[in-house]
Amino acid sequence: MLRNLTTPAGLALLVMATVAALAAPGCAAEDPAAHPRVCGGDGDCAAGLVCSFDFCTVSEPTALPLRARIFPPAALGLLQQQLPDLDLDPVQGNTITLRRPVVVVGRIRNEDDVFSTNLAGELEARTAGDIPGLDYRFTARSLDGLDDFGHGYTLRLLEGRDYQVTFRPDNRDTPPYSFTLSAEEVVRGGCDEHPSKANTADPPVQHDVCADITLPKRADYIRFQRFVRLGSAEQAPVAGARVSVELSDGRALPEVTTDSEKGSFDVTLPPDATSVRVRITAPSTGLLFPDFESEWLDASPTDGVTAITIPALPPNLKEFEAAVTVLAPVDGGQPAPVSGLSLSMFGHLEGGTLRRAATTDADGVARFSALPGAYEILVEVPPGQAYGARRVKLTLDAPAIRGDGPVVITLEPRILLGGPVRDAANRTVKAGSVIATLRPEKDANDSLSVATAPFQAPIGSDGRFEMLVDPGTYDLRVLPETYTGAPALRLAGVSVTSLTELLVALPAPTLTHLQVVDPDGIPIPSAIVELFTDDGPVADEAPVPSLLVKATTGSRGTVDLLVPFAP
Repeated sequence: MLRNLTTPAGLALLVMATVAALAAPGCAAEDPAAHPRVCGGDGDCAAGLVCSFDFCTVSEPTALPLRARIFPPAALGLLQQQLPDLDLDPVQGNTITLRRPVVVVGRIRNEDDVFSTNLAGELEARTAGDIPGLDYRFTARSLDGLDDFGHGYTLRLLEGRDYQVTFRPDNRDTPPYSFTLSAEEVVRGGCDEHPSKANTADPPVQHDVCADITLPKRADYIRFQRFVRLGSAEQAPVAGARVSVELSDGRALPEVTTDSEKGSFDVTLPPDATSVRVRITAPSTGLLFPDFESEWLDASPTDGVTAITIPALPPNLKEFEAAVTVLAPVDGGQPAPVSGLSLSMFGHLEGGTLRRAATTDADGVARFSALPGAYEILVEVPPGQAYGARRVKLTLDAPAIRGDGPVVITLEPRILLGGPVRDAANRTVKAGSVIATLRPEKDANDSLSVATAPFQAPIGSDGRFEMLVDPGTYDLRVLPETYTGAPALRLAGVSVTSLTELLVALPAPTLTHLQVVDPDGIPIPSAIVELFTDDGPVADEAPVPSLLVKATTGSRGTVDLLVPFAP
């Protein structure tokens, strides 16, 4: 199993510093016609504020810790870059110079393949980001053949980082292949294009890293084929079941499905596989059984196709058709059936767990095959409805056995969250939007959690916002229109359990006037700029950055972002 990486001899590792936010002389406002001017001079501003780039702002930079992520237009061949600490100068403005990427080129072939010029597939390179919680992920397509320069792929990376690279072939018979590109290898250097390029009349093209990726010999891959049977007297084949195969080192192969006739599946394992574990999930229609996970199985080829037998169901687990009716409140009337809602079911059964999914029909009824047991049922409701999502726990059994009538879930009305938005001078902010993101919450014994898409409402001309939301804890982003002169604000951990009137008092603004330029100092229009704070929720003991505001650079590569001032 070989990987050939060639870098110029004697080239030292270049250690790249984080993108610097360099002070630049004051730049003209991007486009004076783009928004009404808030001020034309300091005399137009309230006491303590100065006129900076047509906005009344505090003269000193904010102490609020800000981080930035920049997405240049894809056509430029530059990469996403992150600034873990953004030093702001509200008077002079700042210039962010993007780094030039390292260009990695090469071919991808099996070691013994003399016929294919290059394998088609997807390359993915991952490394830790400069902002904790935001990893870098760079991708490239590997061609079915070579380009005009004799390369099978071109992958752009940031210099001086260790990357975990995975190649996922388009051919499903070849498993994913992973390897590491070290920081010592990912440096700008020089390697000529492949000597057997298509057009030899052209002069050589210099790239940074030449990396031919050599996969194992095709003959060395292991074919792992099994039948799936249900452990009953008939040993019925299980067709349409979802099968995932895990290798002993934690790698997982792409999911496959058992065939419709023999209930068999066939996956190709890498040559170094010694044992595998198989997880089998019941099909959406057909034989029903709890999720099954095998013991570790020998990955060695067998003389014939052997079977994986799923244990027979206990005598008291008889399949039945469950029917759940979903009702929602109607103004001035009794709750009525609701069609088109998605239900997710997670069953805790005697023989294991079972996952089911269904959608309510015109009568508000969701039907699905089930086995007796205790279930969590989540009714998902998108934003924009007056009734909200609901999660319930109940026991499902065959109707003839239960005998207590149909299962009915009645949704609750959503809660009104709203209030006035005012700036630091207590003036009404009359334009913008508020985005509320629900924090998923579940107890240790829960398997499903409500994770509704973010709710959004405009700030009206009366200076109020109003939205109907599910009960829970929210993170709010208040985004006034730029021309109001009010800053964006993030409110973390807003609890909503009943009608909530929230007065949003915005602090005084400070300005981030940013210009984004390429490595040659040329301004970059249409670059997306995101600003983050570091007070986000905690996931696995690592802080998740919270998006505060984002915008796009204009024709001169500049953008004005108003943010809260913190002394």
